[in-house]
Amino acid sequence: MADSTALVIGGGIAGLTAALEMARFGVQVDVVEQELFLGGHAAKLACKATDACVKCGACLIAEALDAARTHPGIRLRTACRVETIQRSQRFAYTLGVETPRIIAAACSGCGTCRDVCPADAIAGGAASGGGPFFGIRREVCRYVQGQSCTLCRDKCPAGAIELEAAGQPPCGEADAVVLATGFQTFDPRSKPYGYGIFPNVITNLDLEGILRREGRMVRPSDGVEPKRVAFIQCVGSRDAKLGHLWCSGFCCGAAVRAAQLVKARRMETEITVFYIDIQNFGKDVEPAYQAARRDLRFVRTIPAEAFPVADGGLRLSYVKDSSHEACEEAFDLVVLSVGMVPSPEIDRLAGALGMVLSSAGFVSRAAPDQPAGVFAAGAARGPMAIADAVADAHSAAWQALEFLGQTGASRGAAPAARRPLCSSFLLAGDER
Repeated sequence: MADSTALVIGGGIAGLTAALEMARFGVQVDVVEQELFLGGHAAKLACKATDACVKCGACLIAEALDAARTHPGIRLRTACRVETIQRSQRFAYTLGVETPRIIAAACSGCGTCRDVCPADAIAGGAASGGGPFFGIRREVCRYVQGQSCTLCRDKCPAGAIELEAAGQPPCGEADAVVLATGFQTFDPRSKPYGYGIFPNVITNLDLEGILRREGRMVRPSDGVEPKRVAFIQCVGSRDAKLGHLWCSGFCCGAAVRAAQLVKARRMETEITVFYIDIQNFGKDVEPAYQAARRDLRFVRTIPAEAFPVADGGLRLSYVKDSSHEACEEAFDLVVLSVGMVPSPEIDRLAGALGMVLSSAGFVSRAAPDQPAGVFAAGAARGPMAIADAVADAHSAAWQALEFLGQTGASRGAAPAARRPLCSSFLLAGDER
């Protein structure tokens, strides 16, 4: 189909990868992201490399952002959501725009808006290499508060700042749609670990932000490097009480790599990983896991609850898996590896597109009757790590190209079949 167009809903690693693959074969692509910034959760990750790359995937999003930002066949829209979408011969959609906003395609990243803003309302994006580099925090923006401040717009040399939506809501048509809405992380406030109450109980994504900002692990309460750290795995996944029976796929690798990075930068830090079992996290997982066991302590159980101690630390109670002995230990910092749950937008969008969801709330992998011209990519189809999401997005883009009849696609090699939700083999280890 000549002059084909595609709509990609979601600007994370899967959405950007799918957009780039389709644009490579001449499809004009609109990428719509409801957040202020492109990149999704992947843009918030810290590089875990020590003396060599450990294949954590954090660098992949910067490469995708840079390529998408400069590709003439891709239009990037941030602070937008698909309000309506319906199909006749093509998919017709309208967008809701959240203003004030910084227009992704126009932002040069110069930082003038941040420099002149009197309310510190300009937030910087997490990932380097792509636009927009900045976004406007509505909750503190003086213009939103009715104070008539327009300094950011007036001083922006690129004319990239839109304070109010102009005219009718933007709309468009597409020949194919890729749903790449990603995921949200489980909110651990309902768990008995005191997240949101005790400052030194953080999530794995909180830790990523600390590592990016500080270059090391520090406690939120006092900025001091902790001596004893606990990672608690499977918080919000593999939990029958919640009905979350799935494995989130990325948590084991992320926790082990982060713990090894912390250990490499401060060898005296004592790190304990509480786990159910260790999932495969790469082709070299066995030697990587054995290397981790030399530096880290693994305890095969999940703590029951956390109690505060006088110095801002936490005392965890748990039962040893091997001996059923009741134990308590004190830690300076507790990191909760929170699992993936479906995006809050997926019900509405999948319903509008006629897509079938699984009982877990992700786009069904097994349904044979998904509508023609609609494809899902990445964590919209289920929990997966960055590398898996990239591979899945390539596959979704290839299927979209075949649907569109892009004959140029025959010049490339079809991607490998979609990888399973997570590897079938597990690595277990007793407490050392």
